[in-house]
Amino acid sequence: MSTSIEEVFNLNDDHQIFEFCKEYAFSNPEFAEILIQRFLPDKSLSSSDSIVEIEKEIERCFSHKFDKAMDKYRSTELDWHAIGDDSYRLILRGRYLLENGLVSEAIHLALGLLRKVGVGYAEDLVYQETDLDCLDFSTTDAVSLLEDVLKHECITKKDVLNIANELDEIRVLEAYSGYYLCTFDALLKQIVSIKAIV
Repeated sequence: MSTSIEEVFNLNDDHQIFEFCKEYAFSNPEFAEILIQRFLPDKSLSSSDSIVEIEKEIERCFSHKFDKAMDKYRSTELDWHAIGDDSYRLILRGRYLLENGLVSEAIHLALGLLRKVGVGYAEDLVYQETDLDCLDFSTTDAVSLLEDVLKHECITKKDVLNIANELDEIRVLEAYSGYYLCTFDALLKQIVSIKAIV
């Protein structure tokens, strides 16, 4: 049985398996519940445990290595197209967290992603690859998530100060200050206006 299952995954396209699982989940409540328990963020975790999980997710997002055998002239070591796909999923996770009132976790995810992309962008010489010029690796979405966080009813003064302090360090990274991967202007204005009130 296990050999046959292995062959199913080896011999078929990942997307076809994904589509089958999705369709089956909508028609089978028991399978749907198993998927929910396995893959949705666990809201019962403590905030510190959730943040540890988020950090692991961000690290996994940046674990994709580029196959040098495919193009030995490529300057980057990381597969930034795969990172872009994973970072988009991270933002969706961040939105789910925010919708469920997990504000600190959403903040940690957005800021962690912005920092990791900013550092990796310079270290991996991403700016030298013209096929990556149009990609921002969900940094604009991360900024948008933070803007939504600042509008959330559960936001605290401590959260606002945390975002402001982290952004001061992140926005001077070369990816943002030199290559303008995304802009923080609207977010910074929002922070200033909130700080004036609280």
